[in-house]
Amino acid sequence: MKEIVVEEKYENLEDHVNDRIEFCQLQTLTLQSLPELTCFASNNEIDSSMGLFNYKECTKLGSFIVDRNIRDAALHYLFDAKVGFPCLKKLVIKGLHKLMTIWHTHLDPNSFSKLTEIWVEDCPSLIHILGPAILQRLDSTVDLLNVWKCDSLQVVFNVKEASDTLLAPHHLEKFNFRLCEVDIRNCRSLKNVFPASLVRNRNLGKLQKLWIFDCEMLEQIVGEEVGVEEVMPTFVFPSTKEVFLFNLPQLSSFYPGRHTSKWPSLIELEVTGCYKLEVLAAESSCFQQQHDTYKQVFFLYEKDSFSNLKNLTLSITETLCGSLPVDFFKIKNILVYCEHITSVVPLSVFFKKCHNLETLRMFNNGDIEEIFICEGSLDGEQHLVGTLSQLKNLKIVGMPNLMHVWKDSSHLAGPLFQNLETLRLHHCPRLENIVSSAISYRNIVELEVFDCNGLKHLVTYSVAKSFNNLERMIVKNCERMIEIVESDKDRDIDVENEITFSRLQYMELSDLPNLKGFCCRDYNVRFPVLETLLVSSCLEMKISSDGVLLDDSKRERIPIKERGLCRFEVRFIVRSHTLKDAGDFA
Repeated sequence: MKEIVVEEKYENLEDHVNDRIEFCQLQTLTLQSLPELTCFASNNEIDSSMGLFNYKECTKLGSFIVDRNIRDAALHYLFDAKVGFPCLKKLVIKGLHKLMTIWHTHLDPNSFSKLTEIWVEDCPSLIHILGPAILQRLDSTVDLLNVWKCDSLQVVFNVKEASDTLLAPHHLEKFNFRLCEVDIRNCRSLKNVFPASLVRNRNLGKLQKLWIFDCEMLEQIVGEEVGVEEVMPTFVFPSTKEVFLFNLPQLSSFYPGRHTSKWPSLIELEVTGCYKLEVLAAESSCFQQQHDTYKQVFFLYEKDSFSNLKNLTLSITETLCGSLPVDFFKIKNILVYCEHITSVVPLSVFFKKCHNLETLRMFNNGDIEEIFICEGSLDGEQHLVGTLSQLKNLKIVGMPNLMHVWKDSSHLAGPLFQNLETLRLHHCPRLENIVSSAISYRNIVELEVFDCNGLKHLVTYSVAKSFNNLERMIVKNCERMIEIVESDKDRDIDVENEITFSRLQYMELSDLPNLKGFCCRDYNVRFPVLETLLVSSCLEMKISSDGVLLDDSKRERIPIKERGLCRFEVRFIVRSHTLKDAGDFA
């Protein structure tokens, strides 16, 4: 199929008076997976009251209405004055490989005035998204703009070709754009997102989300103005709550000239894979006294511009560790990618300032063996004493050489993680021990350990005894683990040998091929409120029909529940081919 509406041939010129086609009741039009479709119609005019328009995988489609007299593909537009969509609210364009320009400079006077969402994806020939003519109509209507996988895209907002004086920069500043979300991804040729004239004077005052991913040539977020009087601009984003900048290897500045910015509503900031940034943020008054150039700072801001920032995600470098301003250390949640950190000391300096930190997640480092303290490094210890007392959640992922979360040291007066509630350790194959005197286990509610093949035991007897608040425990894919609870070598054999997990409700043991049992025969373990036990692929361990974990090699018997203490139903869901006969226990 090459056309939807085929042009008729007329014998008399009088029959060709009106070629306008109206779809008065049409609400939705979807053109999908039509690889030979070149246009909707030829030499006709189209009117429709539809609210949703979907173009998907029509790789040869370049124009909605094709003028057969124009042979240059660069002069074809998806929409021009022949197309009337007065009620269109959502436009989806995907997989139009020939499309170079969406809107002509001359449009039907009643079209696109109600458009609120624009989705553009996989249009490799597209040069720009919003041209001069359409910008005048969309300044107060469109609230969502998504642009993905447009390899040739040079600009998103094309204001340079404006011949109409209404779109001169000083007129563009008067527009009141309603944009709430901007999402740009995989646009390899794009060098900036917004023209400076658009961002001045709160023109993006309603913008709430700005996401920019995988744009390998992007150098700035706001493009440089040429021929404008040299007054230092202030870019204000009063409503922006989320800014995500991911894998932008050429990004060096927010704006290439001297400027300041304000982000009073910003809650979540992610800057990862942007390794050309030298200084992420600085307060303008302080930075001006110390440096001559503004180009090295990404966020040059006025005081209290980040007063609501709560979540920060960074690809941390040794430069960034020491350069973040005070405002950034009021945050409560930090996720750091550490692949460019070779020493633990910069992290210690970084965490020293995070007095309000409640959640810390750390990812990806192949060099660090200890996260917080190097043995004998008094410098690292001094940095952290008393600074992480508010930390409640700690997650460590993808540290292939990590051997200790925190190596015990005689210099510590007491636990540094006094209020830790959640501890998650994933993909740390050399991790030898999760037990440390720096961690207080008394308040831990959730414990997760995945893919830590260096662990032979999860915790010691004394640590297990301190799990007063543990409610959920999951251990998966730890090939060398032989027991959950290790014996205390220094424990007196006559001392009470009972461990009670008084609040544990959920326990999962999965893919532990060498697990013999929960603990050695010297201990009695009780789970008075356990509701669910999941056991999967623990081939050396068995569960008897009376609810007892068995270790065949030692004939251990560890009671899972004490029937006299459980007054409600307790379910054991057991999943392993070696446990087929165990069934479900009550």
